[in-house]
Amino acid sequence: MRPFTPRSRGTLAILMAVALLLAVPAPALSATDPNPGDPMLEGQRGDERSSPGARADAKWTYMVYMSADNNLEDEAILNFNQMEAVGSTDDVNIVLQLDRSPEWDETNGNWTTTRRYYVLPDGDPDILNSQLLEDMGEVDMGDADELRDFVIWAIGSYPADRYYLDVWGHGGGWRDGTCNDYTSGSVIDTDELGQALQEARRSTNVTLDGLGFDQCLMAQLEVFYEIKQYGDVLVGAETLIPADGYNYTRVLAPLVADPDMDAAGLAGLIVTAFFDEYGHDNDRAHSAVDAEAMDANLSQAMTWMAQRLRANASSLR
Repeated sequence: MRPFTPRSRGTLAILMAVALLLAVPAPALSATDPNPGDPMLEGQRGDERSSPGARADAKWTYMVYMSADNNLEDEAILNFNQMEAVGSTDDVNIVLQLDRSPEWDETNGNWTTTRRYYVLPDGDPDILNSQLLEDMGEVDMGDADELRDFVIWAIGSYPADRYYLDVWGHGGGWRDGTCNDYTSGSVIDTDELGQALQEARRSTNVTLDGLGFDQCLMAQLEVFYEIKQYGDVLVGAETLIPADGYNYTRVLAPLVADPDMDAAGLAGLIVTAFFDEYGHDNDRAHSAVDAEAMDANLSQAMTWMAQRLRANASSLR
């Protein structure tokens, strides 16, 4: 295994909840309640209902938004090859949108644009052989509209009984956002993340069965509360994770073997796969959360705690 390098920005330390509550004002948590019946948003890609390799009767579509126009590019190629070790089946569609960097990895043609792929089974651990669906040119993956459009496209092109969205890349929690793109300098802020998922649900009328982050620091209450309406089960890490992230062979092989599993089952195996890969050291964290459990009582309790911590900040050391 390579030396530990966190899948987070180099200047980020682990954000401790009490320190954050003391350092900044703590407004009440909020999330916009969407209207799932709204019509299709205009001017978006992905309204077609079929695409090469699509399985109209699939049980799962596993979607990976792979923001690798940064120093995680070589890990993206590694993870893509791990997905190909399993590949899509009649019951499970695996689709991804991958943005590469001009700097970090020169393998597999060294293309630096953004591409969409339908992941096919392949025994070569180094060479990507999946089905290229589209070369989109340079795309700013730190733009929340691109995440929204990817979800709309994937659900529209690869209909299934259940959907899981895997947001891949750098994560900085509620304060620093997700999916930073080195070419553009952009990052998806927490409120933009919620807005993108809201608009995707309006467009597709689909609530994701699972929504997770192969990233550092994204399983923070402030992040999960913002997106709790858009995924039945939420998955992520409160702490830093290794740069290699998930071993996608461990994640996807059980799903392909048992495509009848529900969202809780998939979320559980993702968490199990993480600890099987990295062990149970004290600095490791990964969890699956029932979104319905994040109700108003939890937000009220956190607001109450934050108010009292601020009121007594001078007595804390």
